[in-house]
Amino acid sequence: MPALIQVPFSVFQDRDGQPLENGYVWIGEPNLNPQTNPVVAYYDEALTIVAAQPLRTLNGYISRAGSPAQVYVNGVDFSILVQDSKGSMVYNFPEGNDLNAAVVAYDPAGAGAVATTVQAKLRESVSVKDFGAVGNGVADDAAAFNAAHAATPSGATIYVPPGTYYLGSTVTTTYRPFFFDAAITNGPGSIVGALVHTSDSTYGTQSFGVGTAYQIGAYYKFGRNFGGQRGLTIGGGDAADGTNGNTFFPDAYSGWTTIQPTRNESSSELTIQPSSSAGTASQGIGTNVVTRVTGATFAAGWVGRPIFLGTGTYKVASVNVGAQTLTVTTIGGGAVVFASGATVTFIVTGVIGSGICSTNGVTVTRVSGDPFVPLTNTEYIIIINGVTYTVSAVTPVNSLTLSSTAGVQTNVTYTFYTSVDYLSSALRVQRMSGAGFEEVLSIGAYASGYFHIQAASGGSLQYPLYVGTGYNGSGSKRQQLSFQTNGDTTVGGDQTKCSVLVKDRNEVASNFFNFDGSTVGGGQAPALYMRGADTNVGAGFDAQGSGNFTFTSHSFGVVNFRVTATASGTSHLEVTASTVNTPVLFAVGTAADLDVKLQPKGAGLVMLTAYTAGAPAATGYISVKDSTGTTRKLLVG
Repeated sequence: MPALIQVPFSVFQDRDGQPLENGYVWIGEPNLNPQTNPVVAYYDEALTIVAAQPLRTLNGYISRAGSPAQVYVNGVDFSILVQDSKGSMVYNFPEGNDLNAAVVAYDPAGAGAVATTVQAKLRESVSVKDFGAVGNGVADDAAAFNAAHAATPSGATIYVPPGTYYLGSTVTTTYRPFFFDAAITNGPGSIVGALVHTSDSTYGTQSFGVGTAYQIGAYYKFGRNFGGQRGLTIGGGDAADGTNGNTFFPDAYSGWTTIQPTRNESSSELTIQPSSSAGTASQGIGTNVVTRVTGATFAAGWVGRPIFLGTGTYKVASVNVGAQTLTVTTIGGGAVVFASGATVTFIVTGVIGSGICSTNGVTVTRVSGDPFVPLTNTEYIIIINGVTYTVSAVTPVNSLTLSSTAGVQTNVTYTFYTSVDYLSSALRVQRMSGAGFEEVLSIGAYASGYFHIQAASGGSLQYPLYVGTGYNGSGSKRQQLSFQTNGDTTVGGDQTKCSVLVKDRNEVASNFFNFDGSTVGGGQAPALYMRGADTNVGAGFDAQGSGNFTFTSHSFGVVNFRVTATASGTSHLEVTASTVNTPVLFAVGTAADLDVKLQPKGAGLVMLTAYTAGAPAATGYISVKDSTGTTRKLLVG
């Protein structure tokens, strides 16, 4: 039975809905491409006048010699494809037809868009399931992954739909990124040589890995520097900004990471920099008002938080955002009066977070957003639904306790602030990771105005810190400067092999030695001072056992004075200055009467100088002749 070609509209239209001019119409076998599998079409119902394909259109109608015409086919099932004058598909009438995507046009929206085919568009992203991957965690999908890689143009994405993909062998790829859409892999194999983008539908997270879907592996190599190292290169992506960058790569062992500039002969620098709000501000003389000069703008959310002005630590009491001024108190809330109008640096920093929570009295439960950080050694404030509260305790990471009730609220906003001892930025080297412990060497910069290197743990265990250069003769590392766990400091080795031991006073006010050098040519010798909290500070020198005190000169070649020790000494000499120019040598001890003995060696003599005028009145003299026969007088007072 002949069938008249019908379409759902009276005329053929282009993609803009206008009558199709100079278009092409193909009529073919059902379920096949009309272009490659045409049927015989006729201009008459009797099927005697053949219509050559492709048919042409005029004003939206099939044209025969410039006039509208009807077209018939022998049967009721057929396929039809309509193209515009450029050959792009604008319409198809399936009638059970499954057209090849290669002949179906795809017209992107937007000015300047270029039409292509559906096939070309779909092949921009290839799925591993296009090549037989199952994704049930049992069937080996390694071959499908390899086939997808082989068939995918360089740079195009290989899509991995949700599922678990068993890889029985390693899939090695290059230049083709894999996108895991809530998908994972298992089995002994892995993906190497590819950038992997993972989407986790459960937690809504996105992650990028290199080498496998789970971690940054050692197989994928970005960039290359002059020395031949390969790794991840940061920078150098735009010639206008410089073509070189810094390369991260494993050095000798995959667990040792090195950073090196890609430009030859360049020095290297690694900076750890905070995202603090910072700038300069002037202090109002005789007030507690601070006015912004440069840098970050003052924000209303700073109220109740610390602000660091120069080396001083204060708390923000109020903020005038329009005038860019703020007032401060001490950290404890006391009054502040600035003595000078100095312009100083300001820093506002800390650990901050925000999200949605619910409250029940003093209990706050996190619904979503940033976790509650368990830090309570500085201020911990939280703004819930616009009201500021003080935090008294934290149960990581989803609950905290307030110092006053917030009532019952459901799904309200929160913003919290706390800090790590007012830390601004830090580099931490961990001895242990996980297992509930933190054993760390940290180099910290603190907003309150100092830097600190510290070795410590999160528990009762503490560890010493050593600084040294080179190695000892035994091959052990030198420990020229040692910081012990009890707070003591040694120089020249640890506590058993050191030159100097300095005791730690553990924050107790103390008396101390003050060593002071001297400038060349000034005539002033290096000095040792005794200073400290007491009004009068002396010094004690204690020798161990029968050790002596010896004072020498000329590189220890000449002994000038020596004090020897005895284990049972009960008396000693004491020298006292005098305001009448008469220093006194005393005998001091437990006995009521003590002699002073001057003992020469062998036949040596005890020699005394001549009497000096100005001494106290004499009550008598002892006359002694010296070696020249001159009579000398010893004063008897």
